[in-house]
Amino acid sequence: MLGLDDILAPLGAATFLGDHLGRRPAHFAERAPPLPGWSELAELLNMSTLWSAETFAVLRDGTPVPIDEYCEAATDRDLQPVQRPVAARVLALQDAGAVLVAKQIETLAPALKQITIALEAGLGAHATADLYVHGTPSALPPLMALTDLLVIPIAGALSAEIDAGTLEHPVAHPRLAKDTATPVRGARLLDAALLPGHRLYVPRGNVLTRRTTATDTSYLLFALQRPIGLDLLQALVDIAVDDPLVRADLPADPAARDAHRAALAQRFAELASGSPGVAAQAQLDQRFQRDLSPYALNAGMVAGNTARFRRNATQLQVVETTTGWLLRAARGAVPIPAGRETQVAWIVARPEFTRAELAAAFPDADAALLDGLVRDLAAMKVIATVV
Repeated sequence: MLGLDDILAPLGAATFLGDHLGRRPAHFAERAPPLPGWSELAELLNMSTLWSAETFAVLRDGTPVPIDEYCEAATDRDLQPVQRPVAARVLALQDAGAVLVAKQIETLAPALKQITIALEAGLGAHATADLYVHGTPSALPPLMALTDLLVIPIAGALSAEIDAGTLEHPVAHPRLAKDTATPVRGARLLDAALLPGHRLYVPRGNVLTRRTTATDTSYLLFALQRPIGLDLLQALVDIAVDDPLVRADLPADPAARDAHRAALAQRFAELASGSPGVAAQAQLDQRFQRDLSPYALNAGMVAGNTARFRRNATQLQVVETTTGWLLRAARGAVPIPAGRETQVAWIVARPEFTRAELAAAFPDADAALLDGLVRDLAAMKVIATVV
């Protein structure tokens, strides 16, 4: 199973958590987790009923294109009216230089979901991912990171500049909108040239500037929302409803009001530092880590050694590149996690195989790892179950 160490290789999770998380940016250029290719991205975008003007944006010169230029009225899966993107209009805008942004895609493809699970479990954060697709080289305006960010290129190339921000610990709030919408850039912290499979970490409060440098460039922008003081305060407010003092009227007399406010301050301190505060923190921890467990409709597919699989794709090759091992097919290529290239090569070299044969070929491999590898390849339609 993919873990935070895999995503943050070769630095590793422990070093990242100690030296970078919330402190300073980092560029990982050596290895990458498995990523979807163009065919998977097209399949994702073709899930027409998932998209609306709220989840699919088109940017022209860095600003949103009016909804009526690329959407039409439709009915969503909840039978509610919605403005749905029209593919022909979207593609025409892209041909004219617009940038496509598909939002909240972190669970819509197996490879993305694995990354999301690893990030949420390893960082204690809520992870959401937006997909950016640039048909031609273009730049986007500076973006103040309101959460920690992780940029992962899928295809093409882009350059990134990370500057210090001038607002400490920014959040999305109307009172801070002016400062966050047009951020002031401070000292340059990092310049990075990003290629497919690289990862770029941007701490909250830094300012990110992106420019694609190749045609047909796509990348993921993960927002990593960790619990903050405002979240804890809101959780304490929910708990404080049980306290009669908090529910009491504020006195009209100024002197009495001062005393009452002092009593409230003491009670809030007791709530935050005592068992209610621990309970509120536990609520936050639970809320920021979603249940992304898989639906095992074919539970027996890899569970037994008698399960048989056939190769479902053609022209498969396992090739080594300067950025790591790839599984290449007629429709594109996807990265192979470090150390698993031999197992993938064994699988794709055979028209058919059983789970028992795979285990016998790699007797030292962890059974759960082999099960996960088979599931991943089946999800990518590289192999299929023999019925």
